[in-house]
Amino acid sequence: MQIIYTCNGTKNQPDFDDKCKFNRVFEEYLGREWLDMDQCSLEDFKNFVKMNTRFMEKIKKGSGGNGINLISTENREIGKLYKELKKRHVIVEGLIKQSPEMSKFNPESVNTLRIITLVTPEGVKVMDAVFRCGNGEKCTDNFHHFGLAAIIDIQTGIVVTPAIDKLNQKYYIHPRTKEQIVGFKIPSWTKIINTVKKAALVKPNIRFIGWDVAVQENGRICIIEGNCTADPDITQMPDQIGKWPKYREVIFER
Repeated sequence: MQIIYTCNGTKNQPDFDDKCKFNRVFEEYLGREWLDMDQCSLEDFKNFVKMNTRFMEKIKKGSGGNGINLISTENREIGKLYKELKKRHVIVEGLIKQSPEMSKFNPESVNTLRIITLVTPEGVKVMDAVFRCGNGEKCTDNFHHFGLAAIIDIQTGIVVTPAIDKLNQKYYIHPRTKEQIVGFKIPSWTKIINTVKKAALVKPNIRFIGWDVAVQENGRICIIEGNCTADPDITQMPDQIGKWPKYREVIFER
């Protein structure tokens, strides 16, 4: 909380808390089509589903992987589906086609990275990086839905710890796909770091952000969302090392 209040002023940040507002502010970093169902017309929606026969439905204000559903238009009446989504006041987003290297850990979910940036007088610093992957048939890799998390070495982009789940169970090898976790090198790592550093300067007054990032199959870096109240559990549980001294040094000791 001290990090959040010192760096961001308050926990409530509309441009980050509301997925619709976030998508508008960070449009160039999304790498996917999306619609605000409160604003779009039936024609807009029909054009969207022509290109996205399967897509994600997301509530505008949600966290921890809650309020996210995978929608298929197969055997659906588009006008009726349009009205249903309108009533739920959600956004819809095209699916992310992730890189084969990331997909192999759990094909059912988009396996992402949580990267923490801190805007300082010397520029944007990457403080922590975590590799996340799903562990089942859920469409999310979220740690709070029993996804797995492992620490990434910021300098090399290599996973350096076993993955851990919310029950504190450790995994050197993915329990379902048998892919080795420790030693995995994240693809396009330099591009990822450059992307989050650039994105962090879009709203430089929000100094502390946890970015959720995916690597698409075409190599494009896709920001899923930014969390200005990013939980410290995912960055501390895999290696069992508290990160407060590191942040305190950067933020307060000058």
